[in-house]
Amino acid sequence: MIGNRKYLITEPFYLQWHITDRCALSCQHCYRKEKKTKDLSYPQLLIILEQFQNLLKSIQQKGRIHLTGGEPFLSEHLFDLIRDAQAQKLPVRILSSGVGVNDRHIQLLRRTKCRLVQISIEGKQPTHDRIRGQGSYDQALRTIKKLKEHRIEVTINMTLSKYNYKEIKDVIQLALKEADRFAFSRLILQGSAKEKMQQEMLTPKELKSVFRQVYRLKNKYHQIDIPLRDPIWHEFLHVKPKCADSMVHGCSIGYSGLTVDVDGTIFPCRRLPIPIGNLFKDDLVDIWNHSPVLNQLRDRDLLKGSCQNCDQRWLCGGCRAVAFSIENDFLAEDPQCFKTHSIFSHFLSNKSPL
Repeated sequence: MIGNRKYLITEPFYLQWHITDRCALSCQHCYRKEKKTKDLSYPQLLIILEQFQNLLKSIQQKGRIHLTGGEPFLSEHLFDLIRDAQAQKLPVRILSSGVGVNDRHIQLLRRTKCRLVQISIEGKQPTHDRIRGQGSYDQALRTIKKLKEHRIEVTINMTLSKYNYKEIKDVIQLALKEADRFAFSRLILQGSAKEKMQQEMLTPKELKSVFRQVYRLKNKYHQIDIPLRDPIWHEFLHVKPKCADSMVHGCSIGYSGLTVDVDGTIFPCRRLPIPIGNLFKDDLVDIWNHSPVLNQLRDRDLLKGSCQNCDQRWLCGGCRAVAFSIENDFLAEDPQCFKTHSIFSHFLSNKSPL
């Protein structure tokens, strides 16, 4: 709550939980650090689960957990963790590359009643394999087909860059045939992407063209869900919800989600690498209520640049992770917003590494 403003809650509070750093791939756009952290023991994982439950009770919200990695199917504790979370009435989703998933994994998903898996598809086969590794497209597609055969919901997710944005229609058509949902995320210049894809971020003009195409396809194809999650959809659609003077909407950072890393470190967002505590040293309720970083992120009157005086700032907020990856300032303006080109133009002209 900021003053008299309340975040408009449309979904359960989520915890994106990285349970392993192990992964068979080396994706060019991976935002994870190269450093590999040893997996926690199961009793340690249960401590994190308990802390999350305590937070949900404190803020009086329903919750859900997104288990990821690395590759979550490489964790020996994955299915025990799903079972225990589900027993505590916490729905679980898995975010996976789809590589290395076998029939045993599928059967265990059914047994633990995990009903939704997100698989990344980055474009047509050559494009996907260029980004994620040779042969990874075929493996991901096989996994999607197996999941659907066993009535497990599939979301196909795509990370947008200059490499692949012209293939978004192809991926949506694949989702129409093989999945239940299509979603996309913007490329963030963290981790591997900072070195390998620094010139591949979409310009505001290119991103707007993607939004136009996605919106047109969403209205054309009603067979699958295409959620409009990016905060700057509000600018594209000129959305002004009722009670706009008293509500917060758009970016969920600081309001309806958190990320926990493999070692228990807490981050405001999965792609904003600013540690705000560790669950083996700090109390999650205390972090949520008193973190200086979270409190700044919650106050959109503190935003800078074009976001500062934007009439959409409380309904949008821009992407704080994109801003941080370009300007090293999580309060900077969103450089891909359609309203501004200033930071992005400066970034494109700067050939030196960030």
